[in-house]
Order: sequence, then C-alpha cells, then structure tokens
Amino acid sequence: MSFLRETRAELKKVVWPSWGEVRTLTAIVVLTMVGIGTILWGTDGLLSLLVGLALR
Repeated sequence: MSFLRETRAELKKVVWPSWGEVRTLTAIVVLTMVGIGTILWGTDGLLSLLVGLALR
C-alpha cells in the first residue's frame, strides 16, 4: 500500500505540459519521422538502383 501512496505523491510533483506544448512536440515528432522516412526511402531506392546496375 505504501507503493501506491509514494507513486501518487511522485505524480503530484510532475509538471505536465500544456496542450499547446503537446501539439507542438507531437508535430515535431511526426515531421521528423516523415523526414527520416523520406531519406531512408530515397537512400534505399538509390542503392537498389546502383546494385541493379552493378549486377547487369
């Protein structure tokens, strides 16, 4: 039972972000994922093309 009390006490100390911060940080994460995904997709396509040309 002390574990639950201690957990509740610790959660009261947490400074939760505002909804504006949550939206901004979520947008940054999504844009970063799209950017990295695009880079990986392009790199994969280029390397596939180069390997295909090398194996002809």
